[in-house]
Amino acid sequence: MIDYTKEDFTKNGKKYDIILDAVGKRTFFSCKRSLNETGVYIRENPLKARYQIVQVLLSLLLRDKRLKMHLSEPNSKDLEFFRQLIEEEKLKPVIEKVYPLDQIAAAHRHVENGHTKGKVVIEIQKG
Repeated sequence: MIDYTKEDFTKNGKKYDIILDAVGKRTFFSCKRSLNETGVYIRENPLKARYQIVQVLLSLLLRDKRLKMHLSEPNSKDLEFFRQLIEEEKLKPVIEKVYPLDQIAAAHRHVENGHTKGKVVIEIQKG
């Protein structure tokens, strides 16, 4: 796993079997040189569906089978799978900043600036 806040994996000269873009920050074309011959780029971000359709069409035109798209609908089975990975420390989310609920507007502005280096979390205290 690569900490994208510390290194740009597309510039380190390494080749990867899988590149998973879970938030749609990269394009297939920006990652293509970092894939090995049989490597796969997986993009998962249903909020940018129009852009994904363009990428799929380009992939079909270019006949590049290394581009995969996945539109997901969260379900309890998948969430349980991710919970297990996190507990086993096989998946470590990068949390940039935690905001209390009363600062949610500031958190939103922080994300909108487009320069986040990890996840922004809203903490809700139980009363």
